[in-house]
Amino acid sequence: MQHVGGGTSAAASVFLAAPSTSWQHEPAEFGTVHHVLGTDPYYATSYHRVRYDNLLLDCGGNSLEGVVGQPQPGGGGGDGTESEHGNCVLLTGAWRAGARYEVAFSMRNPQPPSSVLSEQNLKFWYAPVTYTISKGVDGNYATYRVRGDKSGHVCTLRTGLEATSQTRLFDACQVATSLGAPGGGGTPESCIAGLNAMPDIGSTLPFPPFRSHSLLPKAGSCPAGKALASRFGECVACEGGQIEGGGTTCKCPANRRVLQVGTQACGLLWGPVGQATSVGQAAEEVCSLFTERLDELYAGIVGDSTVVAAYVDAFLDSAAAFLDRSFIESAQEKFELEDPPTDPRNLSPTRAGGIGSTCKACDSLGEFEAEAPRGVSGKAKPFDYRFQALRVFRFIGFVLEKKGFPCRTLYLPKDPTFPPYGKYQPEVCKEM
Repeated sequence: MQHVGGGTSAAASVFLAAPSTSWQHEPAEFGTVHHVLGTDPYYATSYHRVRYDNLLLDCGGNSLEGVVGQPQPGGGGGDGTESEHGNCVLLTGAWRAGARYEVAFSMRNPQPPSSVLSEQNLKFWYAPVTYTISKGVDGNYATYRVRGDKSGHVCTLRTGLEATSQTRLFDACQVATSLGAPGGGGTPESCIAGLNAMPDIGSTLPFPPFRSHSLLPKAGSCPAGKALASRFGECVACEGGQIEGGGTTCKCPANRRVLQVGTQACGLLWGPVGQATSVGQAAEEVCSLFTERLDELYAGIVGDSTVVAAYVDAFLDSAAAFLDRSFIESAQEKFELEDPPTDPRNLSPTRAGGIGSTCKACDSLGEFEAEAPRGVSGKAKPFDYRFQALRVFRFIGFVLEKKGFPCRTLYLPKDPTFPPYGKYQPEVCKEM
């Protein structure tokens, strides 16, 4: 368990001052969620009518209402001006894979709900992000990509606190005045100090900073199908697992991933076949699965256009245990640079004239004069679905290679003609 915040200054925090926090990032920067999501290419293509309108539920099925609205005016960065308008804080630190973090921080109260019918309990949406530094006309700038599930995660209030009105929109000075707390000063810090000076304030205000995290309300028992998480006292669903220890432990099957946080103890299967019990075995299942799909393409069971339209997404779903969409996007950029679509297979049956830079009838832009039905003519680029389909399988093998799981039935780094296109026919067109 790693603890972040909780009274430790950013300057004194090893976590926040680690080398991984280099470039120009402050340990905590305030802004709106658009400042980060707006640079992730995924959200520029995933919406229906307005950007982010498809973000309705998080990966656990919790509502995302109100998380991503229209951007509000205000500055950005670490100067605090955005805290009056923003709804997001970017924490940059030495995050480690497989670690569970407890983050403590203070924030201004959000705007009250527009109606009494609106949900008033506070909830936080969080997502891990990585950044890349790019060169621009006016200097370097950072772009961000959300890692893991693009819908992120909603963190709601702990069991036992939902009905406590003070946890919704807590105003320290207003409460201090109503309770007659000593001191004053008009600042949240001084009002909190005055409240903490009152005897047994933790019973009146049963939440931090007046009551320790370890003393917060916890569930005493859980309903059927759920186990009691001992660290925080939540009831965690044990779907697919076995409840042991008198309801205190959920033992997940070996072929399912164990989740470190959230409302579920057991995650999805490691691999697409369901036999894998580790990342390495999951990668082997993925390699075998798409090798079978390649054989189906050769056998005519699967069409070229189906592979082009759906197989990258299918690969992402199958390999979710060890890669995410952001890695796929980054790998695509590298693939286009390292493996451009100009390989020497220009004598293939349906593409005797070549494709890309090997097109012998094309101009410098890779286009040729084409005539469509009804006498409509214009510029076009040669497109071959079989070529593109095999390129999809080569790309899948390329991604596995970059993750450290070579799949030699899909990708041979030194052979750009692999997987083989098919039987070469010297005479594509014959006289009738």
